[in-house]
Amino acid sequence: TLITNPDQDMEQVVVAGVAVDKNQAKITLTRLPDRPGIAAKLFGEIARANLVVDMIIQNASEGGLTDISFTVPRTEAEQALKFAEQTLADLEANEAKLQTGIAKVSIVGVGMQSHSGVASRMFEALAAENINILMISTSEIKVSCIIQDRYAELALRTLHDAFELGERP
Repeated sequence: TLITNPDQDMEQVVVAGVAVDKNQAKITLTRLPDRPGIAAKLFGEIARANLVVDMIIQNASEGGLTDISFTVPRTEAEQALKFAEQTLADLEANEAKLQTGIAKVSIVGVGMQSHSGVASRMFEALAAENINILMISTSEIKVSCIIQDRYAELALRTLHDAFELGERP
């Protein structure tokens, strides 16, 4: 679902649209050694299986170990988990965990790159509705959050209102 305001000039608008994608699943590999080549091995295996990875988050290292989480289309979740589990021994990782029941909500806009506070406004709006953020990914023109999918429509409406995108969905 993508909601935009067609009456706004894209160059001047901080946030031009809000999107929700419920076709998401998250895989987390825990307690991987934090050293060069680990991510390359993991995502090399997943790429060879022709699986599409969306968001990737690596936690800060603690005691030389880290966790890596990534999202894939929900339809490919079981296959991606299988490949992640097959790499556990080679990666010296502890376990691979699958979480379904998630959605990605994103705000997009060319103007975001020149305005401060856009992400914090998004996070505050979600927090006001008691929507917990599981993962965050940003770029110059987009901020995406992984949330529980039961909050997807509420998040869409909340962000639509927070960024004053016109008629409510």
